[in-house]
Amino acid sequence: MSDDESYCEDVEMSTDRSSAVLKAVRFGAAALVGQCPHLLLLALFATTWTPLLAQDESPRVLELREEIESVQSAIARVELEIDELAADYPPAFELEREQATLLRLAEPYGLRDMEIRVASGADPRAGAGPGLLALNRLVVAARGGLDSIGFFFERVAGPLRPAYVETARLESDGEDSVRFESIIILPTWSGGGLEALRAEAQRASEDPIEADDAAERLLLETLNTLRSEYDALSVALGISSEVDDLAERSITLMLPLERLTKELDEDALALSQVRLGDELTLKGVALGARARDRLVEGLAAVGLMAETLEWRQGDTCWEFSAVTRMPGSLQRREDDVVFGSGLLSDTIEGVCTSEAGAPVVEIGGRGTEEAAGEDFLIRSRDIDSADLFRVLHHALGVSFVVGADVAGRVSVTIDSSSSFDDLREADLLIGTGPLHLVSRVGDSAADVVPPADGWTGPPADITLRRTPGHDLLCLLQGALGVDIRVPGALPAVSVYASGAELDAIVEAVVVAAEHEIDRSREPWVVSASGQGGSAVDPCEVSSDYLVRDWLGAAAALDSLGAEDLELKAMTRIDGARTAYAYGPAPGLLVLEVGAPLYGGQVTAVSDEGVDIELTSGELRKLSW
Repeated sequence: MSDDESYCEDVEMSTDRSSAVLKAVRFGAAALVGQCPHLLLLALFATTWTPLLAQDESPRVLELREEIESVQSAIARVELEIDELAADYPPAFELEREQATLLRLAEPYGLRDMEIRVASGADPRAGAGPGLLALNRLVVAARGGLDSIGFFFERVAGPLRPAYVETARLESDGEDSVRFESIIILPTWSGGGLEALRAEAQRASEDPIEADDAAERLLLETLNTLRSEYDALSVALGISSEVDDLAERSITLMLPLERLTKELDEDALALSQVRLGDELTLKGVALGARARDRLVEGLAAVGLMAETLEWRQGDTCWEFSAVTRMPGSLQRREDDVVFGSGLLSDTIEGVCTSEAGAPVVEIGGRGTEEAAGEDFLIRSRDIDSADLFRVLHHALGVSFVVGADVAGRVSVTIDSSSSFDDLREADLLIGTGPLHLVSRVGDSAADVVPPADGWTGPPADITLRRTPGHDLLCLLQGALGVDIRVPGALPAVSVYASGAELDAIVEAVVVAAEHEIDRSREPWVVSASGQGGSAVDPCEVSSDYLVRDWLGAAAALDSLGAEDLELKAMTRIDGARTAYAYGPAPGLLVLEVGAPLYGGQVTAVSDEGVDIELTSGELRKLSW
């Protein structure tokens, strides 16, 4: 017999001829010290006799009353703990009850299209042996902002009942929205609950006091077992030892991603997919040398240690896949709230692939290289047709509006003996100036814009490539101080203008977008040729153009390295040479001597290419 068992027998024997008060006190004391927990019920039974002593005011009796009240309080505390346990761990898993709870938790955060279903697969503790704590896994999917998802995860792990976010997968689902799919673990009792335990224990004895004692003892043992399994849950699930509490891990699960989003918000980076769990896995693209370095710096800044970081170069950018180790416990700060989807972008698909186009058309000036002695040469190779007119505009100061139908790629050599008519070889028609409308040969649009003396609007300088026509008119109507109405979305056109009247640009944009405009009264009304229909403010037409464009961060030369550039055109005008290159973002970059690059600068531009000197002293050359 153990010492504890001997002690408990001594206590019971010593109470045989004791008063009811002494029975209650001695039983309660033995139970409270933890050696004889089954005596709690006997103590409670014994205290039912104590009202007989209620009139006794002797010091000893008063002392015994206080001890009795203490025992009763202890019993009440145990009963309360058991009741709380029953609330925390429902006796059996019920899908409808859990679905209703999760929907109620998600409601304040505006999550949409929520789906909740039982996850397939075995108990994550498989092989750990039987236990009283059953782990039920649910798949929860919904749409919402990054901040809403983070707060929902925190509320899931809140005080209402134990629930833990095991893993989550996030992908962009459009502007300012993220779709997530997560696995949430909900612990329940594997048995039948409190009443079933009491009934089972009470059936083992005919003596009511012994039955109650056995039931209470079983409940306490169950309580301790469940608590032990609860405390070991993070270990059973394979959670990092750096995180002591699984609920705390759920609460801070989204924080590293939210902080990374804020850290890299202004950089030319976008995420296509995020997986959260024991590790944080990121997939996306980085546009330019600076963005690649910033990804590494940003991960370190928020405490994410990259275990693997793989890069693959695409046509115009670098794709990456990073597996990082989640940091230990984190504390939410006041500046941790992230509104929107941040780095997650649904425009990432295909961004690392060059724009498709028709086969390259080769065009040579009449004099070609023989005319180079006059020090006028414009040469391009495999360049987008719209970008060719960006080169002509920059080199010659001529203004162009390029129509929506102008597509394909060209290689062009133009010298002092050339004219715009030579571009007919590429099926391109150039209208009369000074604002030249560019269209396909055979279109009637090229000569629509009247001469300069027909316009009175203020002059403006505009350089915009392949921009939706309604977005252009939204900007121009504000500058002109007139109201314009459009029938809806208009095709994208390009404007490269210097000193051109704004009303002339409006007319050219409308014609280039294959529409017509009535300026005889205000508002000016744009319509398809010969058609009426509803007209709306162009600023109200939905468009991604005016939304934050993460590609725009890649347009600056000082964010790009030599390896990010592809030489596309070169001009020599009166001895001054300029080169033009494609980078990660659509459109041309101008390379002149002294132009800063990330980690270097342009030191020379020649007919053969561009020389770049790195800060390390190494020389790089972009060859023609």
